[in-house]
Amino acid sequence: MSQINNNFISSSINPAIGCRHHSCGHKVHQQTQNIDHQHHHHHPDQRHRRMSLIPLLLPLTLWLLATFHLETVGALPEIIRLGGLFDIEDRYEEIAYRHAVQRVDSEQILNNTRLSAHWERLPMGDSFHASKKVCQLLQEGIAVVFGPQSPQTANLVQSVCDALEVPHVETNWDFRSNRGNYMINLFPHPSNLSRVFADVVTAWGWDKYIVIYENHESLIRLQEILKESNPSSRQAFVKQLPPDDDYRPLFKEVRSQAEITSIIIDCDSSKLPKIFEHARETGMMKDRRYFLTSLDILTLDPEEFSQTDSINVTALSLIDPDRIKVKSIIEQWDDLVVNGFRNRSHSPNFYFDDSYSGRNRYRQPAPSPTEPVPNLANNMLKTETALMYDAVELVARALFALNESYPHMIHMKSLNCKTQDTWQQGHLLLDVLRKVQFEGITGNIQFDPNGFRTNLTMDIIELSKNGFSRIGIYNTSEKEEKFTWTRTATETLRQQEEDLKDKILYVTTIIGAPYSIKGEDGNFTGYVPDLIEKLASVLKFRYEIREVADGKYGGPDPITKRWNGMIGEVMSGAADMAVADLSINFDRESAVDFTMPFMNLGISILYKNPAKTPPSLFSFLEPFNPEVWIYMATAYLGVSLVLFILARITPVQWQNPHPCKDDPDELENDLGVTNALWHNWGSLMQQGSDIAPKALSTRTVAGMWWFFTLIMISSYTANLAAFLANEGMEGAIKDIKDLPGQHKVKYGCVKSGTTRRFFEFSNFPLYKEIWTNMVNMKPDPLEDRTPDGVERVKKSNGTYAFFMESTSIEYAMANDEECRLTQVGGLLDSKGYGVALRKNSRYRNAFSNTILLLAEKGELETLKKKWWKGTGHCATVGPPPGGATPLSMAHVGGVFVVLLGGCAMACVMSIIEFMWKSRKFAKNVEKHDGGRTVVTID
Repeated sequence: MSQINNNFISSSINPAIGCRHHSCGHKVHQQTQNIDHQHHHHHPDQRHRRMSLIPLLLPLTLWLLATFHLETVGALPEIIRLGGLFDIEDRYEEIAYRHAVQRVDSEQILNNTRLSAHWERLPMGDSFHASKKVCQLLQEGIAVVFGPQSPQTANLVQSVCDALEVPHVETNWDFRSNRGNYMINLFPHPSNLSRVFADVVTAWGWDKYIVIYENHESLIRLQEILKESNPSSRQAFVKQLPPDDDYRPLFKEVRSQAEITSIIIDCDSSKLPKIFEHARETGMMKDRRYFLTSLDILTLDPEEFSQTDSINVTALSLIDPDRIKVKSIIEQWDDLVVNGFRNRSHSPNFYFDDSYSGRNRYRQPAPSPTEPVPNLANNMLKTETALMYDAVELVARALFALNESYPHMIHMKSLNCKTQDTWQQGHLLLDVLRKVQFEGITGNIQFDPNGFRTNLTMDIIELSKNGFSRIGIYNTSEKEEKFTWTRTATETLRQQEEDLKDKILYVTTIIGAPYSIKGEDGNFTGYVPDLIEKLASVLKFRYEIREVADGKYGGPDPITKRWNGMIGEVMSGAADMAVADLSINFDRESAVDFTMPFMNLGISILYKNPAKTPPSLFSFLEPFNPEVWIYMATAYLGVSLVLFILARITPVQWQNPHPCKDDPDELENDLGVTNALWHNWGSLMQQGSDIAPKALSTRTVAGMWWFFTLIMISSYTANLAAFLANEGMEGAIKDIKDLPGQHKVKYGCVKSGTTRRFFEFSNFPLYKEIWTNMVNMKPDPLEDRTPDGVERVKKSNGTYAFFMESTSIEYAMANDEECRLTQVGGLLDSKGYGVALRKNSRYRNAFSNTILLLAEKGELETLKKKWWKGTGHCATVGPPPGGATPLSMAHVGGVFVVLLGGCAMACVMSIIEFMWKSRKFAKNVEKHDGGRTVVTID
């Protein structure tokens, strides 16, 4: 009766929709007439009883009418058949297809309409079998065809669907830019995916990397990465995976390019475990950063990498394991593994799942109803498997939208591949499929007008020894900031520190005090070992220090361009890090990664202290040169003569020798020649005399002479202390500007280092001239190591200067036993020493933050004071208080000589005077005056 009423209601609304068989209308009409005929022959009491039931039956009747109306009015039939074609190897996609149809029916997305999953398995690449099976499916009135995954058979199926106007849904990677008119592919378009890969590489700042690909289709996925590579800024080295399963020779070849630590791999995810196994065996997992273009990284087993000492693998994924829908599907898949599908049937041509098997005329017992369902790899869906779930849901949502918007009945039409007949309503479903948008297992499901998937959201997944972690999200719909990094700086640092814990690092260094000093027992002491120990105590890693093999800091070979020294060892993987007095510069930064500086410094000049010249006996005369002394002596004699002449001319200077006589017979003048000389000499010695000029003219001359002596004596006194303390300079240089203009002092630097490159590539004219001179000097002024340069300065006796870092100059001066070394001039540049790590090292931030922490605590300064305090005489014996240096007898001995010489001359002169006067006295005539002898002495 329910079936009759249902058909009746449907027929009253739309006869073409209500009855699916031609006899339906006749049966309903006949049954209705029988009911009316029975109404005319009932007894009046019965009629009364029936009338009394009308108020009770009316609400029930209205509810039934409404229910039947909702169940029958719409554009969709009760059962919609879906067709799937799967390669025999694509068991996961087949199971996902069947399971997805069951989920749609259980969730009642289409209300009372049910989906029936029909499918067939195809031999891989068998186009003939595929054409036969797709035609058989279409004869059953299939609404949508899914698959197959094989490109060869997929192209043929697409052509058939285009011809018959049946929507064709694919979930596999398709490298074709142009697709069929009736085809929709949920897999991201190759050009979009290639753009995403290139953006990731750009965001990481990779400037040199190796690309390993599987086949020609891989190159299509990598086309954007390869387009952006060029020799000047971004270098890509392309290598192909060998056809066999032995990848060790390939990784050994890649290992020879040790300076390249970034590797991109494009291959099927099934090969990745073997690839990483061989990479680990050849040492290619340590300090290498891998980027996988496969979207199935979550299917890898992280337990296989838990014992790997260093691993850094990153890839993209469309699947978020934390989505509720993903968890639900995985749980249900596990149930299928245990219980399998209970409703699989088999027709002469294909398989099908139908819960309402009584309606299917083809139902036969399945040949293997207990066929096992395989387990998921790492309990996670592969991308193509997940896309199949989204594809079925896409079709279901499109059918639902079509049911809501299309006013007419959708007829599932049986199609024959041998005729020109088409499904005229296929384009309606196709249009709705391209307009549907929803959140699926693989994120946002949306298509552009051409049927290409758009507005993708992809997770950036990192695989480390601790498992998987999402570090960012890539959104193709964003125009500017496509990346959203979900891992904070603190989390990144914590992850780096966790990876470093208990890791053994090999440290290369160069011997040179005070940074690294190697004892006879082979152990290292110095600033660098202490610094490494402090870093290890914070980051919890273990280390082994090794001396660099060639004893060089590191520079590129002019011909091969390969780096030597510590930089070369870090690049080649022989060392994990380099710690020494290793300067940070542009060229080295392009080859390795540096941490923030642990010491700041600059280039300066190490030179031997000015040679100490023994002071001369008459060093007190050095404040004035001989010419000044001659002019002073001339001025002294000249002024004395002028004073004598003026004293003779001026009347005022003549005085009465007998003041008691008003009219003396003679006058006397005390400014004779000897007195004039004595007066000026006393003024010059700042002592004065008892002879004083009386006339205005003589006093004027005396005043000018006093002014002259004041200036000269003050100048002499000011310079006397400096000249007495100064021990002379022989060929000294005071600044870098003194170097180019002389030929006595040679100058050089370390052959391979930042100091050399500073002068070699400088655009400053002075520095360019200095470099040109160093290149042309004979013998070669360049040294292999800094200690060699220091020793050459010591032995040069002031004929060689060495350019080196200021901190090394400080140490050399503090530990010079003979106090012969000095720093000339200031700093020529500003730079720092840093820890060198391999390019794109994931531990860079961890070391930089630790160095910053040590600097803030003052531990770096404490280390420097410990090793720079010095052991030499210059470091322990300083100048006396006030900075004055005591004068020795050698400095003032000439003064004593002058004093003794003056006294001796006075004695000689006294004897001469006595003898002269005695001889003159003997020649005088004796005169007698009153019995008295008078001796006249002139």
